[in-house]
Amino acid sequence: MDLSNSKNINYENKKEQINKCMLLLQRDTKDEEKFVALLILPKLLDPNDEELMTIVFKKIDFVFLQRLLISEYPDNDFDSKSLYKMISLNIISSFCYYPEFINDKKIIKTIPYMITLINEKEDEEVLNEVLEIFIFFTQNEKTLKEICDFKNIEIINQLIINSNKDEIIKKGIKILTFICQSNYCNSVISILNELSRYFVIINSEVKFKILELFVILFTNSNLIDKKLEDNSCFINIKKGLKILLANKLGIIENDNCMILISSLIRMKGIEFFFSKEENYDYTEDYIENGDKKIKLMENIQFLTLVMHLACTETRVLLDDYKDEDDIKKMEFKNEKEKSKMKNDQKRIQEILPICFEIIEFMIKILVQYSEYDIKENTTKNDIVYNILKKNNINSKWILSFREAMSETMLALIEFITEKVEMYKELQEIEKIDNMIVLLSTRILSSWLSENIEMYEKEIKYIIPALIEIVKIRPKSIDFIPINNISLVFSEITSNEDYQEIFVNKGGIKTLFMFLEDNFIILNENTVLNILITLINIVMLKPDSIKTNKMQWKKIINCYHKYSYTKESNITFYSYLIVIELSIIRLIDSECTNEDEKMIIEDSIDFIINSKNITDDTTRSLWNLSFSILSELSKVNINVGNLLLLNTAKLVALTKDPSFSDMEKQYLNIILNSIRKVSKSLN
Repeated sequence: MDLSNSKNINYENKKEQINKCMLLLQRDTKDEEKFVALLILPKLLDPNDEELMTIVFKKIDFVFLQRLLISEYPDNDFDSKSLYKMISLNIISSFCYYPEFINDKKIIKTIPYMITLINEKEDEEVLNEVLEIFIFFTQNEKTLKEICDFKNIEIINQLIINSNKDEIIKKGIKILTFICQSNYCNSVISILNELSRYFVIINSEVKFKILELFVILFTNSNLIDKKLEDNSCFINIKKGLKILLANKLGIIENDNCMILISSLIRMKGIEFFFSKEENYDYTEDYIENGDKKIKLMENIQFLTLVMHLACTETRVLLDDYKDEDDIKKMEFKNEKEKSKMKNDQKRIQEILPICFEIIEFMIKILVQYSEYDIKENTTKNDIVYNILKKNNINSKWILSFREAMSETMLALIEFITEKVEMYKELQEIEKIDNMIVLLSTRILSSWLSENIEMYEKEIKYIIPALIEIVKIRPKSIDFIPINNISLVFSEITSNEDYQEIFVNKGGIKTLFMFLEDNFIILNENTVLNILITLINIVMLKPDSIKTNKMQWKKIINCYHKYSYTKESNITFYSYLIVIELSIIRLIDSECTNEDEKMIIEDSIDFIINSKNITDDTTRSLWNLSFSILSELSKVNINVGNLLLLNTAKLVALTKDPSFSDMEKQYLNIILNSIRKVSKSLN
């Protein structure tokens, strides 16, 4: 028997029967005939057979399929109606496997009819089938756009909230989740208040599905946060997170909580934890959660808990971290063990940056609070400070906060120093040029720049490591280490012991490299921190400049590169003038080349034109510049010549009543130098 011929006969027979069904499904046939055809057709259809599916798609009466969906036929029996709906839905779903069908207007026009079936009173089988089709539709641009109409979103949301079937609810959430990760994510904003309230009260696995939805929505860069003017959804999400984090969670659920919190911190800042709209008494704050009432933790407890979770998770993940080279050198019993290790490392790569972001936020609010708390005579108009004070933050809490954070910083110090030592030993740049090490460095730098006094022992080990890290030009992430570490350098070099380590480990040479390099674009704050670092060294170890004149003379050559700040950033410019004058004085420069002349001329202008500065820091730098210039005028004839050209302006300063006795003394020294130069010329 010829089996291939038999298959052909069967195929042709099926094709013939489908064509007969199609004749019965034409618009001019009776409904009864169409019902018969529809009962037969699903048995003949094979979604994998594109030829037969194309025949059916082209010939079937879609208007009749739509009528079946909304029960426009004489039979009023509920089961029969459900049967007809299912037949129609099964045929529509079979077309979903083909992009050319799903993009056709005939399919898109069925969406409004299927939407009418999405309610909790509909037959469960029908509802499941509609939701499955919609899940298919979310994978296609045209059908997704149609579903994302605000009314449709609201209908799906009401089904989620009102249904008592977990399977139905999960499918509804799945549809919304696909929308949340699309370009149409803003269409769900209108339902967030209701959905977030449901997130608070639901006490089943559904809570985790909604959590996942929120994670996807709030990490979508297409989300326009300005449309989220009502804070109610954020308050509700926070309540839901409080409930979740008060319990023991699985790894995935805990990670999702942290990701969501970091996203909302990015969006709302401190107001996520302390919303202006929250004016209730926590002693009375009980939440219905399933069949029981739960007392919510206070906002300050929630903030503290989030900080501790981020810090604890950071320490654990740092212990478990392995780079690609580490994994290559490891021996595994089997592929399963190797796969688990890779998955664990993938999670670390995803979650550690989230923890770092939360920790960095905590550091910022701690710094802002501390800065304003010590300003006794200034108006406390800082938003963060006022919010924290209003919520009973005090010095005792701040101290406990710092202690908890300190433990994590010690772990970061150990981690970074270990990686740098491995890099120096193996000469493998990947040991430090990777995302985790560089982000660790950034967080540590943010903390150390404000809390160096806490690490008297450890700081001696981290200084060489930080110097090594700033030397690299990372390829792993878009990050210039010096932009973060420079502030640490400016702080540590104010301590003579730390400064000696910094100098001995090549710190000065490294900073000069950045000042001279025209290919590395540094922000002004970074260059300012470098200048402050160098000034610290000049002030504490002036002899080291005298013995390394050629090295330090490089700073004079950099003056023109940053002199533009005289017009835009007077504080920066003040530091620049101080370091340049200091170097000219310490290396006994004759001030004969153009750069040196320009520095002296600009310094004179600075003394004359900036005498009315009110900022304390800049005024101190102006005063120091005045002092150094007066000293130079006594010993350097060329400086005297340049001062002579500005005699009239300098003499005018003698009439300034605001000058202190010391400033008058500086001016007299300069005027005496001018007289000497003038006499020598005559």
